[in-house]
Amino acid sequence: MIARAFGAPVRNRYGSTEVGVIGVECEWGNGLHVHDASVLVEVVRDGVGVPDGTTGEILITQLDNMAMPLIRYAIGDIGAVCSGPCP
Repeated sequence: MIARAFGAPVRNRYGSTEVGVIGVECEWGNGLHVHDASVLVEVVRDGVGVPDGTTGEILITQLDNMAMPLIRYAIGDIGAVCSGPCP
């Protein structure tokens, strides 16, 4: 309804107060694209990385905050990372 009202696509944005924008919905609707120039996203279980497509705890490392960097910050979310080319 919003897209029709404004004549523009609506996209999902994922982020947090501490980190800012982490990812934005793919225009093809295949999930979110991570802003990899500013954050590193890891998905772990018991502190160990999981294979692509496997859900686990999301850890965020900020790459552009020199004053107060967050390193492997447990953001409190669960998700999965899928690498590779986007159609």
